[in-house]
Amino acid sequence: MKKILYVLLGVVLALVVVNLVTQGSKLKQSNAIVRVINARKAAYERCSHPIKNNSNNTRLNLTEYTAALKTIDTTDCPQKFIIAWNEYIDVIASKRTVLGILEGSSNDAPIADSHLREVASDYGVTFKK
Repeated sequence: MKKILYVLLGVVLALVVVNLVTQGSKLKQSNAIVRVINARKAAYERCSHPIKNNSNNTRLNLTEYTAALKTIDTTDCPQKFIIAWNEYIDVIASKRTVLGILEGSSNDAPIADSHLREVASDYGVTFKK
């Protein structure tokens, strides 16, 4: 009877350890996603420059922004998020500006952003644009 009790106790303890490790891993992944999203926001702000003769508006320099996005470290992010992140960067990189007007499909950037948000939410992370 004691042996059965020890075995059951061992199984319960093993399950608790596995659960704690899994939760710790998910928390680490969530924190990594938050770090990436915060870095994206900072990159956007750094790469947005005032429009001459119009100090109230800014224009995003896509070349700078794309380069900045590519330097953001995705270490510890889940693979699913990394894939969505790289797709987002590809969409931004494919954009071009002519006379400061964003060209390309008007739907692809919001779709990529939406997918990024969806994947992040799977890990408990929500964010504003």
